[in-house]
Amino acid sequence: CATYTVRTTDQTPLQPATVAHEEQAIYLDVGVVAMDPGMDVSAKNEEVIFPEIRIAEANYHAQKLAATIQRSGHWGAVRVVPNTDVLTEVQVDGKILKSDGESLELQIKVTDAAGKQWFDRKFVEVTSKLSYDKQQLRRADPFGGMYNQIANAMAEYFNKQGAEELNNVRTITELRFAGDFSPEAFGGYLTQSRNGRYSYNRLPAENDPAVEKIRF
Repeated sequence: CATYTVRTTDQTPLQPATVAHEEQAIYLDVGVVAMDPGMDVSAKNEEVIFPEIRIAEANYHAQKLAATIQRSGHWGAVRVVPNTDVLTEVQVDGKILKSDGESLELQIKVTDAAGKQWFDRKFVEVTSKLSYDKQQLRRADPFGGMYNQIANAMAEYFNKQGAEELNNVRTITELRFAGDFSPEAFGGYLTQSRNGRYSYNRLPAENDPAVEKIRF
């Protein structure tokens, strides 16, 4: 008799931070926005969905993605945030384009606090029904390869940036937060261009008491 072996979809491995990255000691914080469930896309494609399940799924994917990004070791604190109004050094905004248990399509946009878009890309993962086997589920999430793809793409972009540009993102994040906290004291430090990019005209003194309050 013949024996047939059916393999599950190969998952993209997560690329961990290198020693070189760890030594440069620039770890930007990441906010993963609770994902858009994409019910408008489903309606357009006449896809039958249950809203409560899709909303729960959108939150689940955001949580799993945040955990994967944190595990990669390239970043500082990685948190799931409720909306895009929450200021973080790097923001990940996702939308479900398709989800039927076998295939998952996510549109992922990553931007930094300086207003620079890192990428806006569609990620697709197709899995096998064997991925839902109890033993397989103990080892890996059926769509874990997609979370790894996104985390790897973020790390690839990050590693191409110089220390000056990364520190610039951190400085602008601090000034934006300070401006929201105290517009009278910090409102004139930043300017925003028509394309949404931020730059600073000047910096506050390091020993400024207002700056110390913002930081602590």
